[in-house]
Amino acid sequence: MKLYLQKKIVLGFCFSIVVIFGLALTSYLYFNKMIEITRWASHARRVLYHAEQVRSFSVEIETAQRGYGLTGNELFLEPYQNSINTIRIHLKELDSLTTDNALQHQRIGRLQALVNSRIIFADSVLLVRKESFEKAKDLVLTLRGKKLMDNIKRLLNEIQDEENALITTRSLSARQQFFQFVFAFLGLVGSTLIILFILMYMINSNLKARTLTEEKLKQAEQETAKVNSELESFTYSVSHDLRAPLRSINGYAQILKEDYADRIDQEGNRIIDVVSKNAKRMGQLIDDLLGFSRLGRQELRKSRINMDELVKSVLSELLEQQQRKSIVIDVKPLEASSGDVNMIRQVWVNLLSNAIKYSHKKELSRIEVGCTPQNGERVYYVKDNGTGFDMQYEHKLFGVFQRLHKSEDFEGTGVGLALVKRIVDRHKGRIWADAKINEGATFYFSMPRS
Repeated sequence: MKLYLQKKIVLGFCFSIVVIFGLALTSYLYFNKMIEITRWASHARRVLYHAEQVRSFSVEIETAQRGYGLTGNELFLEPYQNSINTIRIHLKELDSLTTDNALQHQRIGRLQALVNSRIIFADSVLLVRKESFEKAKDLVLTLRGKKLMDNIKRLLNEIQDEENALITTRSLSARQQFFQFVFAFLGLVGSTLIILFILMYMINSNLKARTLTEEKLKQAEQETAKVNSELESFTYSVSHDLRAPLRSINGYAQILKEDYADRIDQEGNRIIDVVSKNAKRMGQLIDDLLGFSRLGRQELRKSRINMDELVKSVLSELLEQQQRKSIVIDVKPLEASSGDVNMIRQVWVNLLSNAIKYSHKKELSRIEVGCTPQNGERVYYVKDNGTGFDMQYEHKLFGVFQRLHKSEDFEGTGVGLALVKRIVDRHKGRIWADAKINEGATFYFSMPRS
């Protein structure tokens, strides 16, 4: 694999990796020591956790009782039973955890009794509240619930204070090991950060020019897209507006020829025919230009395309318009593909009609249509034995109104291949050609397999 980074950057990364491994080893050694020292402290933390959960769920039970007692809304009862079940689980865990500490175990026993009494009182309030608000109020005003809750909190404070004192005492012996680890850790981290900062500066310097180039390229693409959009709109508008005067020119030329034929000499009639012919050609140019512009706005509707049937259908239509019989067409098996069938049909119409048109001067026209897989694509081709073209002008093939032959020799507007290229581009494909003068041409276009 070729590396595009400078040697200094690569060496810096290698050194960083070595430092990180040293950091990991140091961390592993010190953490092992700390884990051994602090393992027995986790027991106290678990006691603190379950004690705090008992406190929290006791408050929830009290809150549910008060909420229902004041409002009678059963929404307050939804978390009530769950809180009771959960608090009993935590009390059971506390009882199990404190078996090695007689004083704490005794406190947990008292705590269980207080919590059970508080639950019984809450149940009584809820039951009475269903009958009467006043009875529930009188029961609450006995302050029994408050006293039980105060005793629970006081006992929880004693339990937690005891465990916190144990943690504090046990943490002192681990502090020295911890500070040693912190100093070693910070030293290695500092070294790593310095190295990474230097590497970041070097990489940033290398990427700065590339980023600026990409930004300029992106801006250029946006400007190009905007210009293309404006150009399409302009083309459509102008082309549409040119239709009316062209119809007038052609119409008046026909009137002039039909109504004044006896007053105009032969040369005049020839000139009128030239005017009419060029008006019609201009109309065809406008139609092609409108089609080209419309394609940019047309939605792509993909489906599975049977290329064999599509090509046979196109050839059938094209050959019906031909007077010549000296055409040999060899259509090889074509793989199916996915795309907009109407657009791909236009591709085949243009390529096949061009093959027929540019080979019609041969005594026997030979046209071959085929398909070949290539680099994850389906490549279709149309080959003829016609007039061909000079490959040095290949770059002009797919431009709008670009023609490599005189209009007197071959009719056409120069829009067909530009239309084909735009369709293929919209399908994420490619189009190209290969030709020799007077030996024919082969046009290829690809369609992605996915």
